[in-house]
Amino acid sequence: MMALWDRFSFPVVHLPDRILKLPGGELLQFYLRYAPSFKGRGTRTEFFGTLLATIIVNVVFIAIGPASATLGQPAELREENPLYRIDMLILFFITGLPLLSATVRRLHDTRRRWWAMIVVIAPYVGWIILFIILMLNSDAEENEFGPPPL
Repeated sequence: MMALWDRFSFPVVHLPDRILKLPGGELLQFYLRYAPSFKGRGTRTEFFGTLLATIIVNVVFIAIGPASATLGQPAELREENPLYRIDMLILFFITGLPLLSATVRRLHDTRRRWWAMIVVIAPYVGWIILFIILMLNSDAEENEFGPPPL
């Protein structure tokens, strides 16, 4: 049965050569190419690279983004501010979806389906269990999710 996200095709972003020649340009191209894709398999390096990029972008965006003006306010006022809500939505699409897709591809590489992420609802230990699953060795042969990543 075809999954819902298999029905959509995402455009592939090609960066100009000037950007590709900069330090990290090739990594950015890789990130943009595979960020919206839930198909296939992903390596540990890809997953942890995406995790690191997500952390860096979140810290920078929260520190200098429009919502940074609301940081000194109480939580009730901050959440009512429309700038805060828009910023969090933008931040989710910039970092949340790529991290989610990298996690799903990493689970595929260990012969698990996307719903294995449900383990995170277990209090206190769910994130630890998911982290251990993501750290497992890759499947050396081709599995139902495709050939091993390069």
